[in-house]
Amino acid sequence: MDLTLITNPNKKNEKGEWIHFGSPRLQQIINHLKEKEKYTKLFQKVVSNQNTPLFPWLVVNLKMSYKGKQKKDEMISIGLQLVNGNMRLEMMDHLQKLPLQMAISDYCYTISPIIKLQSGFKRIESVISSYIENQTHEWALESLQELEEEIKTVQHFYEGRTEELEQMEKEIEEIKERYHPVISQEVINGGIFYLTE
Repeated sequence: MDLTLITNPNKKNEKGEWIHFGSPRLQQIINHLKEKEKYTKLFQKVVSNQNTPLFPWLVVNLKMSYKGKQKKDEMISIGLQLVNGNMRLEMMDHLQKLPLQMAISDYCYTISPIIKLQSGFKRIESVISSYIENQTHEWALESLQELEEEIKTVQHFYEGRTEELEQMEKEIEEIKERYHPVISQEVINGGIFYLTE
């Protein structure tokens, strides 16, 4: 059975299913990937006739979301070698250059991790926390400033209207929800990758 998906707008009249952002089929594919394919275990493909060790890397891809007056997302990819604790940023860029497969190559063997997965993930979380703390957060200050101005405007509008106090409080809560600066992080995907030294 074949499934042809067309993403090029110039070819959407050809035989196949036209998919684009917002199309139900694309959402179905994305939801499947989020639910079933979030984590993987892959091995570097090695062509060798001698014993070759493969070292375990915990790789985590995160989406950082900065929400306030404006919204900004940032993708971060971090790898942690689970034997010596070395960390590497932009790990996915590195992995894209390597041939990877689901089965281990002949003459290769895996090195047992010294760092447990949970401990490794905590190390990665710690690096992310430091990264956030060391950033300048002008965007958050601008959001708080905008928040104050919006609240003052609403209060001024409802000045002397004591019967509409409940409506004013509701609007102020909506403004706080919209402008209050928040940083959130979400693990997009990750896995264990066994790589040569």
